[in-house]
Amino acid sequence: MSLLNNLLPKKEKEEYFLTLGVEEHKISAAVALIKENRVTIIGTGESEFKEDDEIESADIAISTAEKNLPEGILVKKTIFALPPSFLEDDQIKEECLARLKKVTKELDLSPSGFIIYPEALVYYLKIKEESPPTLLLLSIARKNLVLSLVRVGNVEKNIVQERSTSISSDFEKLLTHFTSEILPSRIIIYDEVKGVQLEEIKEELLRLPWHKTTSFLHTPKIEILDENVILISLVEASAGSLTKELKLEEQQYDFTQKIDKKKEEKEENETFGFVREEILQEKETEIDDITPTINPTDPSFTPSSKMTFFRPIFNKLSPILLGLGLILSAIIIFSMVVLFYPKAQVNLIVYPITASQNIDVQFTTDENRVDINKNIFLAKKFAVDVTGEKTTNSTGKTKIGEHARGEVIIYNKTRENKTFPKGTILSNGQLRFTLTDDVNIASASETGEGLTFGKTSGNIEAQEIGTENNLPANNIFSLKDFAQTSFYAKNPNPFSGGTSREVSSISREDQNKLFESLSLELERKGREQVFSQVSSGEKLIDKIVKIEVANKKYDKEIGTEGKELNLSLSLRMNYFSFKENELMNLLKTDLLQIPTGYKLDENKKNLEMTDVIQEKNGDMTAKISLFVYFLPEIDTNQITSQILGKPFQDINQIASNIENVAGVSIIEETSLPFWNKRYPLKKENIRISILPH
Repeated sequence: MSLLNNLLPKKEKEEYFLTLGVEEHKISAAVALIKENRVTIIGTGESEFKEDDEIESADIAISTAEKNLPEGILVKKTIFALPPSFLEDDQIKEECLARLKKVTKELDLSPSGFIIYPEALVYYLKIKEESPPTLLLLSIARKNLVLSLVRVGNVEKNIVQERSTSISSDFEKLLTHFTSEILPSRIIIYDEVKGVQLEEIKEELLRLPWHKTTSFLHTPKIEILDENVILISLVEASAGSLTKELKLEEQQYDFTQKIDKKKEEKEENETFGFVREEILQEKETEIDDITPTINPTDPSFTPSSKMTFFRPIFNKLSPILLGLGLILSAIIIFSMVVLFYPKAQVNLIVYPITASQNIDVQFTTDENRVDINKNIFLAKKFAVDVTGEKTTNSTGKTKIGEHARGEVIIYNKTRENKTFPKGTILSNGQLRFTLTDDVNIASASETGEGLTFGKTSGNIEAQEIGTENNLPANNIFSLKDFAQTSFYAKNPNPFSGGTSREVSSISREDQNKLFESLSLELERKGREQVFSQVSSGEKLIDKIVKIEVANKKYDKEIGTEGKELNLSLSLRMNYFSFKENELMNLLKTDLLQIPTGYKLDENKKNLEMTDVIQEKNGDMTAKISLFVYFLPEIDTNQITSQILGKPFQDINQIASNIENVAGVSIIEETSLPFWNKRYPLKKENIRISILPH
């Protein structure tokens, strides 16, 4: 029965553990529970730190994550999550190991192992997307960028690049490490920079000249990983089988051995079953000793006597037969499970050969002009309207205040009457004033004592605001276009009322920057809506996008006072799409020369569009490059026969003897504890796929 018990599922106990993400300047914590093969996150916490307060930050993050724990539960088992920059040659750097040691000691944690961010994210994506991903992971931290190359669910390479002021330049430097290979056309951005900044980084990368980069066959798709997904990925990877061994002070924390040791001690103490069986055998022996001897050849040996004679024999044989039956059943069940349950997927990563055909095509929105034989295809036009608002702080500075005012007496030295209209300019040095009303002045006249000047009073106002226009009494003023020998003015009393102060105001630059920023956000929003409207099998002509401003309204004009500026903006984005299969049908596969030892990959064909030009009549011309791939022919049946029941590593020797094989990826779909890392015994349970590098 012990063999059957090993095969039957056992009831799992509840187990709590802590995942602690240690990064450049941030600690992330998550407390999780494993119960019935399910992982549940109980709580999370996060805290940023400077160089001297990492321990305090870790304590805050852990305390926040433990708030929802039941009373009396103390979680010590810890799995560290580390970025690739913490490792060197797959080992934790000494300075980083010292940090982990300090955190472990100060907070009384029991380290069980560590996981790496890219491997955890790939593990999550593989489960979510139900297939091993092939992509580039770009981690954007404060000091470093990390580019991880992932092929068929395996992290092949992590490249760390110190950050500069330009993300695009840093990314191009990272790509120089992959000059000799074709890279995946999918990039996922993740890590510490959040919100709009991460969106801006995505836009910056999208503007790179991808068509000039030989590492990509076409412009890659760039995605942003939700920040919540990162912590979920770390927890699921911690609960999975990705944890690596962690040594601190030459002490190896192997929780599996401790659990197994306790299990063995428990089994040694629970010996009552064997004692009971021995006592039973002793009792049966005692009964046999007192059984009277019967001679079957005796005439008095009747059928009932025969039954009485053979019953002890049957009683002895029954447990043996039952045991043999159970053992035989266990062997049959064991054999069936070993034969049918394990399943494995083997991916042979091969070097493909590519070929392309270049074709000139034309697109039109007029269905009557479509002619596939002349490479004229229908383009579907559709529009997307997007609206949004955004507010920014103003950066302009403006002086505001009141104009100085006062009374002047204007003198006329001429012998003619003079009228000065409202707005006439009077000057005192660099200061300028204007009349607030029309002023009529009589001419000068002769008296017995000499010439008497004509004069009259009038009110003036300073042209500019400010206290400098508050002039004292008895200042002399000139009237514009007239010499003081003819006309002049004098203020009998001081001027007053002039004030000024500097306030925040709206500048033209504020409006331009706000418009540019909101436009980018709305364009990004519009593209997302466009992708949701594009039907299956259709592809966008993304190089021809006409954007119209339907409405633009600022809440403040240039020069007005205000600390903030708000913009309401509506855009209409016009797109064109085409049916991709119509262009793929232009590919003449019968004209392709298939290399010896290769076959055409029917599942992979790419289309790249360049030199798109829109004519005056609305038609578009473009150059189309159609790419096909040839994969080496490999006898997968022979490989399957060679690896049946063998350890996983045996495939490496077999693959090394096959030309054009770059590597091997093995996915253990279902396995048994005692059949771990071995291929199934049943041929149908091994699937071998040929995938391009």
